[in-house]
Amino acid sequence: MLPNSTGQTERLLRESEHLFRLVADAAPVLIWMSATDKRCTYFNKPWLDFTGRSMEEEIGNGWAEGVHPEDSPRCSVTYAQSFDRREEFRIEFRLRRHDGEYRWILDIGVPRFNQDGSFSGYIGIGIDVHDRRLAEERLREYEQAVEGVDTIITVIDRQYRYRIANRMHLSMHRKTKEEVLGHHAREVLHGVFDEVKETLDECFRGNIVRFERPVAFPEIGERDILISFFPVDGPNGIDRIACIGHDITERRLAEDALRKNEEALRLAIEAGRMYAYEWDVTTNMLMRSPECVNILGPTEPLILTATIEQALERIHPGHASGVARALAECSPEKPTINLTYRVLVPGRAPMWLKSTGRAFFDGEGRMLRLIGMVADITDEKVKEEALSDATRTLRDTQERAHEQLRQFTPRLIAAQENEKRRIARELHDDIGQRLALLRIKLGSLKDVLSPGEAEARSRILTLTGELDRLLSDLHDISHNLHSSQLDLLGLTVALEELCQQLATQYRITINFTTEQLPEVLPDPVAICFYRVAQEALSNAVKHSKSPTIDVGLFHADGLLRMRIKDFGVGIDASVRGNGIGVTTMHERLRMIDGALRFNPVPEGTEVEAEVRLDRVEALGRL
Repeated sequence: MLPNSTGQTERLLRESEHLFRLVADAAPVLIWMSATDKRCTYFNKPWLDFTGRSMEEEIGNGWAEGVHPEDSPRCSVTYAQSFDRREEFRIEFRLRRHDGEYRWILDIGVPRFNQDGSFSGYIGIGIDVHDRRLAEERLREYEQAVEGVDTIITVIDRQYRYRIANRMHLSMHRKTKEEVLGHHAREVLHGVFDEVKETLDECFRGNIVRFERPVAFPEIGERDILISFFPVDGPNGIDRIACIGHDITERRLAEDALRKNEEALRLAIEAGRMYAYEWDVTTNMLMRSPECVNILGPTEPLILTATIEQALERIHPGHASGVARALAECSPEKPTINLTYRVLVPGRAPMWLKSTGRAFFDGEGRMLRLIGMVADITDEKVKEEALSDATRTLRDTQERAHEQLRQFTPRLIAAQENEKRRIARELHDDIGQRLALLRIKLGSLKDVLSPGEAEARSRILTLTGELDRLLSDLHDISHNLHSSQLDLLGLTVALEELCQQLATQYRITINFTTEQLPEVLPDPVAICFYRVAQEALSNAVKHSKSPTIDVGLFHADGLLRMRIKDFGVGIDASVRGNGIGVTTMHERLRMIDGALRFNPVPEGTEVEAEVRLDRVEALGRL
């Protein structure tokens, strides 16, 4: 029945509002309402009970006083923006409860409209999600914790689906989270699920299960894994299983190695080359295993009672003090000893023994006993001494050979340069002159040709050009083999001419500087430095792409140094050690007892050669 008067309408509205408030106050959630001006006009009883404040304190913007200061700006912005857009919003924030504790609230607000479609404000509900947030945080902390360990950790639910798989599990199986989480164990474990299912079911019945088994992984192959299944309780009993896997492959290998070592030790002891001992410091009693008679002789007692001084008398005088010092320095912080020494055996040559042991102490740091092993290493020592003698002989032989090479070096360099000088002279004086005479004859032949023989004249001109290039190349080869300037005017002038020649040929700038050079340099040094400069400058102008090269020749305190620096692309590190040219430079300097190095520079390459002149002069006198 429709209301037939304004009074009846108002009465129905009041009844409806009263009914809404009754329902709202009985609801298990926090309910609020706001008007069109964004100010709240109503809070239900659960809200007021939660905050411990009155309706008058909460309406308007009073409710915002209970919002946590860190959440208040975000909360206000979300509320205002959604209000202006007339949009539903969801936001989580912390609201102060009546006891002062801040609780996480999920607030959901929706716009309200009148029957005519006009906007009338917002209505919203708040749900206490504090426990859920704490649980999520704990879950995130747990997931972060399991991500950081080098152990395989997974969690499987009762439907055998993966809920957690940490980094180590994914890495070893070469899978992503998307390929594991939420998937049935049969999909992840492939052919071995049926073997594992029985164990999972045993764990779901409340039992902790541990076992070892080999597991094949995609890339690292088969590994030995110690697997532990732990039941995890949920609201309705055990609903998950935590699976933890430890890679024990290395431990297994170590155990196998230990067994092999123990077997080797047993065989060594049985062979008579080792024996065990225990020294009781309080009674001065030294007890030894039966194998000691095979090392020290049949007259040696298994139980020897002697003070430390008496025991040291049996050790070779050259080693007794070292053994005494090692025993005195033994402490709770450094309880082990490892000694090699000789002992005196009646009627026999001194024997070499190696003793290892561990000392035990009382609460006040006093040594109580020493337990260890003794090995006869006499044969090894004899071999070591023979090897040492052979090594010493070889080293002496090498040093003599090196010394002989150093003595031969000046003559070798001189012979090489004399041969180059002879070849260069023959190229220049003989072959060069003959080619020059041939060019003159070609020119004369051209002059006798008639004007009508144009083709022959052209061919002669072509041959003359090729002959000129051949003469130029021959001159360069002769000059590179041996610089006449080096013989006549010395290293400085020869280097200056070399720099000018390369600068002109490659159209770059080469700066050449000298400082405090002696008037005369030994021939081996001058020749060596000139050849090194040739090689280094050739590399720089051909490969560095540098427009400028600096060359410096310096002398101070008997040390001659030459630096060649470009500002280009630099030399690859592998070429510095393996290139033929670099190797040749190293060898040339080594022959005069010099050195070559590449200095670190911000750009380009800097090559430095150096030699002590007094060493070269000494070589010349040998």
